[in-house]
Amino acid sequence: MAVFLIGSWYTKDELGKRSNIFQAATAAGTLLSGVLQGGVQTTLHGKSGMPGWRWIFTIDAVISLPIAIAAFFFIPDLPSVIKPGWIFKQDDIDLANKRLASVGRVGPKKGGLGLKALWKIITTWEIFVFTFVYSCYIFSQSKSSSGVVADIRSPTIDGILVKTIG
Repeated sequence: MAVFLIGSWYTKDELGKRSNIFQAATAAGTLLSGVLQGGVQTTLHGKSGMPGWRWIFTIDAVISLPIAIAAFFFIPDLPSVIKPGWIFKQDDIDLANKRLASVGRVGPKKGGLGLKALWKIITTWEIFVFTFVYSCYIFSQSKSSSGVVADIRSPTIDGILVKTIG
């Protein structure tokens, strides 16, 4: 969704740089999250009667909730449908639409995502190649950041003893 929104505001020439900044920030977040989780697990485990993994979820919530609330108010809509407000004035919206129109891009049309558009997406070979390459990129990351589930028979995950249910 974020890449779609970025692509809706920038021209083709600007899109590569903005997308790379977004991907670099994603990678940096993944890099720092492991360090933060390790620090929380080793220093806060057992404090106030809570295990380290609960501290991780608590701290994650304290960080994520204000960001999610701020995102609701600060992330703009598409340039073709946004209304003037306290972030963007009408001149800013007109400039964005004019820039996009100059390169032949317009906002989504009502009823634009129908069966014909869906069929065009499904039959486009680039979608499958991109999905495969991006999946390889994601799965090449460490198992803790890629979402790959650890072996459930093992009593440890990355050296942390896990209590089994039962």
